[in-house]
Amino acid sequence: MATSLLLVFLAATCTTCRAATCATCSDAHALDTTSLLQMSSSDKQVGKVPVTYAGTEDCPLPANARWCQVQLGNTFSMAVYLSDDIVSNSICTSGTWELNAADVTSLGQPGHALDIGANVGFYSLVLANAGWSVTAFEPMAANTALIEASLCANPAFKDKITVNKFGLGSEDDHCIIISGDDNLGDGWSRCGADAVQFEKQGQAGYHKRASFDTHRLDDILVQQKVQKIDFVKMDVEGFECKVMAGGQSLLTKYRPRLIQSEVWHEMQGCLPEDYLASFARASYKVTKDRACSQPTSSRPAGIVDRFMCRNKEPSLLETVARLSPSERSIVWLQADE
Repeated sequence: MATSLLLVFLAATCTTCRAATCATCSDAHALDTTSLLQMSSSDKQVGKVPVTYAGTEDCPLPANARWCQVQLGNTFSMAVYLSDDIVSNSICTSGTWELNAADVTSLGQPGHALDIGANVGFYSLVLANAGWSVTAFEPMAANTALIEASLCANPAFKDKITVNKFGLGSEDDHCIIISGDDNLGDGWSRCGADAVQFEKQGQAGYHKRASFDTHRLDDILVQQKVQKIDFVKMDVEGFECKVMAGGQSLLTKYRPRLIQSEVWHEMQGCLPEDYLASFARASYKVTKDRACSQPTSSRPAGIVDRFMCRNKEPSLLETVARLSPSERSIVWLQADE
């Protein structure tokens, strides 16, 4: 889900402009060919040329970080990893990650979103740029340091994004984060006995990056007095079942119009087909595409995104009828004005 390298390299050699390429800069900010010739071949690699965009001068970067520009809506700068991170590399080479302008527009009128597994903050920042308010959840300290640098460089976003520096799960717990050596920002959660086992035995190609606490989403939404949720993006590396086990008010109370969730062939806490079926029982259409035109309920062969689109509001009787004997549901009743 990424493309070309040329635009970022050209932007890096424009002395002060914010445009995507030097071809769109003014003559005063033209390509500095003298300095380009003086660079060593290693300096010319994407991400190795130090770049400062307007608005980032007074915002310190964390270690192993760089500034790149997001080219969705109004162009803005964000802090990403210098290397060894798929999301960061895509942002720096194509100006985006997973989304295009039509995807953002298709979400409809800006409202309130949850970004569960915010990573380096791309979705949160893009949504804030489009006028949304966002409650983000990201337990990896290295990722939240990048998000804070991005908010420093984009002060207009600060009041739109609330960053929660912890994870979500079925209960309050203490966990560790591991990630692959070629994808630093994409952390996997391991809690309880699983965390203890990893710390004892390890896993080839993966290392522990941090430890963190988890809380129940239902509790946090009450504590932070969240009144409405219109869109949810959830990407927690196969931990989605655990998040929903502690976040059933999403389906019973808030009922966002669209939920975008990563789904794995093997998931923690439930089978992927049961995970998808839980949305269908809550009167959501489970689909392969953001336009909600390709229904699916099957277990994916790999790692995919699935989109849950809200159907008409179910009646109380319909809600109760869909429950299995082992399930319970909270029903919210509100008096007419």
